[in-house]
Parts: sequence; structure tokens; C-alpha cells
Amino acid sequence: MSDNNKNAKTVLITGASSGFGVEFAKLFAKDGYNLVLVARSEKTMLQQAQGYQKNYKVAVKIIAKDLTQPHTPQEIFD
Repeated sequence: MSDNNKNAKTVLITGASSGFGVEFAKLFAKDGYNLVLVARSEKTMLQQAQGYQKNYKVAVKIIAKDLTQPHTPQEIFD
């Protein structure tokens, strides 16, 4: 995550590559929150992250993980 907006709050959004996840990411980015995006589709999230960074000047971290796997939540936490 870059230092674009290092004093802002950060939100973790799961399912960030489509549907409600995308909409939540847009809303939080618009409000100045830095984003941690989690979904399986890294390519999609990379494209979205560029838009959030450009349009809202927020920092974005992408974690490409499958949350249906039992070990994934701990990996994200670590």
C-alpha cells in the first residue's frame, strides 16, 4: 500500500471483484478510505485498484485469495 493517504482509515472488503464488493469499495474510496481488497480475481482487482487510486487518491492493497478455503482467513490476518 502506498503512502497516498496514509492518515486515512482503512477498510477490508471481501468479494471485491464484483457485485456488492465493488460497490462498497467505490463508496469507501469516495469517502477517502484506503482499501484492502480481497477476492479470487487478481486481474480484475488490479484494474479496479488503478481506478480507485486515480479517481479517489486512496491507497489500495490487493489480496488474491479464495475465502471458501478454511486456511484463507488466517493467511489474510497474518
